[in-house]
Amino acid sequence: MAIRTTRSPEAIFSSSSSPCSNWIYDVFLCFRGEDTGKNFTDHLYFALKDAGIKIFKDDNELQRGQYLASELIRAIQGSRISIIVFSMNYAASRWCMEELVKIMECRRTLKQLVLPIFYDVEPSNVRNQTGSFAEAFAKHEEHYLLDMDKVLKWRRALCEAANLSGWDLRKTADGHEAKFIRKIVEEISRELNNTHLFIALYPVGVDSHVQDITFGLNVGANDIRMVGILGMGGIGKRTIAKAIYNQFFHGFEGKSFLANVRETSKEPRGQVHLQEQLLSDVLKTSEIKISSVHRGINMIKERLCNKAIFVILDDVDQMEQLNAICRRDWFGLGSRIIITTRDEHLLKELEVDSVYRVTAMNAIDSLELFSWHAFRNSYPIEDYTDLSRSVIAYCGGLPLALEVLGSFLFSRSMLEWKSALDKLKRIPHEQIQNKLRISFDGLSDNTEKDIFLDISCFFIGKDIDYVVKKLDGCGFFAKIGISVLIQRCLLKVSETNEFTMHDLLRDMGREIVREKHPNEPGKWSRLWQHEDAFDILTKHEGTNAVEGLTLELTSLSKMNFNSEAFIKMQRLRLLQLDHIRLTGDYKYLSKELRWLCWHGFPLKFIPNDFYPRNLVVIDLEYSNLKKVWESPKLLEKMKIINLSHSHYLSQTPDLSKLPNLEQLILEDCTSLLEVHHSIGDPSNLVLEWVMRGVGRVFGINIPGNQIPDWFTYQCEGPSIHFKVPTADPILKEFGVCAFYASRVQVLSSHKGGVSVINHTRNTILTNFSATTGGPFPLGDHLLLWNIVLTNDFEDGDEVELLVDWGPEIIVKKIGVYPIYERVVDGKDEDHAIVVSDDEDDNNNIENRCPSKRKMRSPNMIDDSQTSMKEKQLKRLATEENEYYFTIYSQKFQFE
Repeated sequence: MAIRTTRSPEAIFSSSSSPCSNWIYDVFLCFRGEDTGKNFTDHLYFALKDAGIKIFKDDNELQRGQYLASELIRAIQGSRISIIVFSMNYAASRWCMEELVKIMECRRTLKQLVLPIFYDVEPSNVRNQTGSFAEAFAKHEEHYLLDMDKVLKWRRALCEAANLSGWDLRKTADGHEAKFIRKIVEEISRELNNTHLFIALYPVGVDSHVQDITFGLNVGANDIRMVGILGMGGIGKRTIAKAIYNQFFHGFEGKSFLANVRETSKEPRGQVHLQEQLLSDVLKTSEIKISSVHRGINMIKERLCNKAIFVILDDVDQMEQLNAICRRDWFGLGSRIIITTRDEHLLKELEVDSVYRVTAMNAIDSLELFSWHAFRNSYPIEDYTDLSRSVIAYCGGLPLALEVLGSFLFSRSMLEWKSALDKLKRIPHEQIQNKLRISFDGLSDNTEKDIFLDISCFFIGKDIDYVVKKLDGCGFFAKIGISVLIQRCLLKVSETNEFTMHDLLRDMGREIVREKHPNEPGKWSRLWQHEDAFDILTKHEGTNAVEGLTLELTSLSKMNFNSEAFIKMQRLRLLQLDHIRLTGDYKYLSKELRWLCWHGFPLKFIPNDFYPRNLVVIDLEYSNLKKVWESPKLLEKMKIINLSHSHYLSQTPDLSKLPNLEQLILEDCTSLLEVHHSIGDPSNLVLEWVMRGVGRVFGINIPGNQIPDWFTYQCEGPSIHFKVPTADPILKEFGVCAFYASRVQVLSSHKGGVSVINHTRNTILTNFSATTGGPFPLGDHLLLWNIVLTNDFEDGDEVELLVDWGPEIIVKKIGVYPIYERVVDGKDEDHAIVVSDDEDDNNNIENRCPSKRKMRSPNMIDDSQTSMKEKQLKRLATEENEYYFTIYSQKFQFE
C-alpha cells in the first residue's frame, strides 16, 4: 500500500541504501488499500501475524516522527518475502507501481522471494496490461508523456511479477477466501522455516566450487544421485556443502543438513539422533521419536521413499553411519545426497555417482581470504604485503589456516608478525593442528600411523617404489598402508611417482613426534632437523626411542662423529648420514637398520664389524669404495644396493650372500672393470647402470648369452644393417651389445675396432675401440658399450655397424639401440625406439639380417609382467653436454 509523504513516489523509490545483513521483516505486503485494505489484505495480515510471522503492512510498524520514505525503502529491502496483492485497481496507483519496481529490484539483487496473489483479477491482465490495467496505463501514459521510460519500467515489472509462481483466488480453494488465506499462511510458514545456512564470514572462492559441483548434481533429472565432496581437513568441504545447500534446497520436497556426523555418531544414541533430525527436517515436525537404529532405518524408508529430498551428510568417516542414516534406495526419484568426507575409500564403497576433490586455494584467493581476516579488507595494508605473502606460502592454500592465522595476526605489529612466523617454522599453530590431526587419529592401526610419520619426516619427494621396500622391511605392510593414507587425504603421489604431502600435514606429523618431549630431541622417535640430529650425535644424547635419524652435510664437509653416539639407539631403523666420517667401531650401529643412506661413504670397503642383518636398502652413492666388502655376510632381507657415482669402484660386489637382492644400481661407476661371477646368482636380480662417454667408448663385460630384447636392432654375426628411425630429437649415440666368444684371453689393447658406416651419406666412422680396461675373459660373454657420433645421422639413413676384434674373438650377435639428444615432449620414455611405418623398410632390413627382430617400443612389452618402472626402460637426458643412456630395470638372464 502506498505511504503518504510530502515527497513524490518517484523520489522515494529512486533513492538507494545498502541492504541490511539481517532481515528486519519476514514479509512485506504490497497492495492497493482502496481495493483490499479493509477486507482480504487485512484478514491475510492478521492470519500471518497470528502464525508468528513478522510482517510489514501500511505504517503500523513505523514510529511517529520517523522519516517515512527511508523507512519504506528499508522495509522492502529488509523483508525476506514480498507478497504482492494484485487487485482490479492496483495499477492505477503510482505508489503501488513504484513499490513493485523496488520489490523486483530486491528480488534480483538481494535474492528476495516474491509471491504474487491474484485477487479477482486474471494473471494475463497483469502480465499483458489488459482490462482494468490497460485503462490505468492509458492514464499513466497521458500523465507521463515526457517520461515514457517510467511507464515502460512499470510495465516490465508487472510482466515479470505476473510470471512468478503464486496464488490465484479464482483457481484455489474454490474461491473461499478463508481457505485461501489458510493455504497462503501454511506455505509462507513452510518457506520461512527453510532457513539458509550461514556459509562463512568471508566466503572467498566458494562460488567456483559450487559451479563445479552443480554439474555433477544434475538437479532436476528424474533419478537419485549421490555426490561426494572429498578433501583434507580444513580445506573447506563443509563451507562448500552449505553453499550448495542454500542454492538448491528450495527445489525439493524435503531437505536436511546433518552436520558433524562423525562427532555426533560417537555420542550415546548418536545415530538415532541423526535419524530423528533427518525425519524432523524433511517432514517438518518435532514429534519424531525413534527407539533404535533399526527402527529408524525402517521409518526413514517408509516415510521418505516417495519424496524427492535434498540431504547433506557432513564429515562422514564410517560406513555404518551411512548405513544407519542414508542409502540411495531409501528416497524418491529426484533426490540428491551429498557426503563430505576425508576418506576416498568410503565413497568408493558407497558407489557415489561422482566425487569432487576440493583442492587448495590459489594464491589470489588465498591472499584475499587472509586479508579479510587479518586487515578486514580484501588486500593487505601498506608495509604488510611481503609478510602476508609469507603467511600465504606457509598456509599452502588451506582456508582453515588462512582464517586462523589471519584472525590471530589481526591488529598486531610487524615485529609480532615476524616473531609469529619464526615460531610457526618450529611449532605449528595448535588450532590448525587439532583440526588436521583428526584424520591421523582416525587411522585404524599403528603401522599406518608409523608409515605416515616416516614419510612426513624422511620420505617426502622420494620414489614410492623405493620407499615401499624400506617400509615393508620394517614390517609395515606398506602398499595397503600407503593406499589408506592416500584415501584419507593424508598423502599424495605425484605424476613422477614420488610422495607429496601438504606442508601443514607434514608439520602436523612432525609435531606428533615432538609433542611428548618438545625440549628433548633425544627422546623423539624420529630426528629430521639438521640441528637436532647434529646435537644428538655430538653430545651422545640419543636414546632407545630413536627409530629414524637423518643428517645431510655437503661433500666438502670434514665433520667426524664417534660411532659410540649410536650405542643407545638400538631401535634405529632408518639412518641417513650424508658426507659424514664416522670413527670407532661400526658394531655400535643398530642391528635393526632397514635403510642406510650414506652418500660420500668415506671408507674403501665396508668394515667387517658392521653386520646389519635386517638391512633392506643400502644407498652408498658417491662413495670412496674400491670394493664393497672383503668378506660378504648373509643379508637375507637385502633388496636394493645403490653404488652409483662410486668412481673408485673396480668390481661389482659379491652377491653370493644376498639371495633376495632385486636391484643393483651402478650408475656412473667409471672405474668398474670386473663383474663378479656371483652377479647371476639372485634369480630376480635387476641391474641398473649407466654407460656414458664424451667422445669415447666405455664398455663392461657381462656373463651371459642373451642380448636384451629391447635393443631395437639385432642381427646374427659381427655386423648389422638398419635404417635410422623417424624421431624429432637429434641422434647422438648408439648403445651396442655384442655377444661374443673368446678362445684365448686377449688383452684389450689387442682388440680391433668398431666401424659405423652411413651408406646414404657415404661416410664412415672408424677406430672405435670397445675398451674395458682389462683383458677379454675366456668363454661366452656380453659386452655393453656406447658410441658417441661425431657426424650427423638423419631419418632414413642406411647404417651399418661392423665389429672386428680379430681372429681370437668370434662375434656371434650384435644389438643396437639409438640414443637421442633429449626427451621428446618432456617424456622420458617411448622415444628411443621408433617403429617404422614403412613395411618395406622393415622387410628390407629383415632380408639382409633374417634373425633381426622387428623394432618395437617399450610400451609394447607385456604389462602383466612389467612394473611401472620396468616400462621406463630407457631414460634420455642431457647433463652438461654429456649424453648418456640408462639401462634401467632390465632383467638379464645369466647362465
